[in-house]
Amino acid sequence: MLHSILRLLRSAALALLLVALLVSLLPLRGVLPDSGVSPWPTPAQLTPLPPGDDALGYRPAVRAHAGGIEAYRADGSCSTPWPAPAPFGLESACQVHDLAYDRLRVAHQRDAGTRVERMAARLRADLVFTRRSHEQCAAQRPLARIACSGVAQVFGAVVLLNSARQGFGAAPPESPVRLGLWGLALLIALGGAPALRRWNSAVGKHEREFLGLALPRAQLTRIYVGVRHGWSRRARLTHLVTELDRTGAFRGQTVCLVITTGSGWVNPYALSTLAQTASGPLTVVALQYSRLPSWAVLLLRPRLATRTASAALHAVADYRDGLTQRRAPTGAAPLVVHGESLGAGAIATALARTPTLARRLDGGVLVSPPGSVELAPPAGMVLVRHADDAVVWCTPALLWRAVRWRVAAGTDDVQVPPPWRRWWPVTTFLTVLRALPAAGDHPFGHGHRYGEELSDAWARALPPSAPAPPDHFSPELRTGAAQ
Repeated sequence: MLHSILRLLRSAALALLLVALLVSLLPLRGVLPDSGVSPWPTPAQLTPLPPGDDALGYRPAVRAHAGGIEAYRADGSCSTPWPAPAPFGLESACQVHDLAYDRLRVAHQRDAGTRVERMAARLRADLVFTRRSHEQCAAQRPLARIACSGVAQVFGAVVLLNSARQGFGAAPPESPVRLGLWGLALLIALGGAPALRRWNSAVGKHEREFLGLALPRAQLTRIYVGVRHGWSRRARLTHLVTELDRTGAFRGQTVCLVITTGSGWVNPYALSTLAQTASGPLTVVALQYSRLPSWAVLLLRPRLATRTASAALHAVADYRDGLTQRRAPTGAAPLVVHGESLGAGAIATALARTPTLARRLDGGVLVSPPGSVELAPPAGMVLVRHADDAVVWCTPALLWRAVRWRVAAGTDDVQVPPPWRRWWPVTTFLTVLRALPAAGDHPFGHGHRYGEELSDAWARALPPSAPAPPDHFSPELRTGAAQ
């Protein structure tokens, strides 16, 4: 996701910079019309200031230039990252440009001319600044002239880029801090991919928690495949299969594939209860698809989790089937799945779209899929929900009808009354939506917090030969190397 945003920003910045460079070259070719015949008004034409008008707050100075007289701001200067004046005497062009921008501010304050005319006046001022800078460079010696032209070209491109950023509107004074932040954003957009890639390769908090969870169990292997293991879904799935092969998964042991929440979190109670309930060797592999929270993934890339879950289920099932045909003719090792919140919804949607995929799995536990109040659990899956979990009740169907709790067939679930006295169109949905931020503030066993009740779910979901009577255990995080 972040890589996609970075590529979009970089492409936009490169396009703007290219346009700015091309436009700033126009004055060198003499295509900028003379001020007397140009249809573009100048800032001075938009804002004629008669003697005594102190709208600028100062009196423009005048000096001779190119056989004529030019007005400028005497205390004007170039906005450069360094405190020293601009090289090659380009301060004179900046002083003329500052006066033009001051006149444009007055024009906006007085609503002089049309908006298009004011935008054209700013564009003309930027082009005149670039031409004036190159005129200053023409007086330099040959070698200095080349360096000066390069600096003038960069100055002109930056000025045009800044005008485009402000929509060629008014040019309000900006603090150096704000200009520095915009410059930093431009640098990141243009060349920040290596830095972002290094940041993206760092071990995340949820990965450390998953690998560092202290569990009183031997013969447990944990694998966490995060976004740092590959920029694309295909790269991460390749790494996942490689890790399964490296650790000897599916060789007489149960394998659990976990599709994480949006940010990559895995409920510690889901891992601890699974470790206590399953018998024999166990491998748990968690797959992360984003670093963004679940709500952001739903808004920005609503199909990301489902596509990741579908691709992962097919990849792991294909790997097990191929391994079974080659090395384990006596039978396939169990493959179960788990997901909570957005991860559970992704698995449920993937299995609903590909019913044959559910038959390749040996069970699973889906915890609180979003909007699952009327969800029929896929074959072999155990659905865990709390009656007071706003995430379960939050479905768009509430906008036009009342929803009812769907009891899973073959379970001892009872009919759950809705959390409202009377349903109203739109209003009830907004009420449930407002309760979402506080859904995780409940104690364990209520709301969107699931704990030791997952033991019973795993006992029902695991193959008959795998479960063993579990003991209650509260997981603790530990530090140290990953298992």
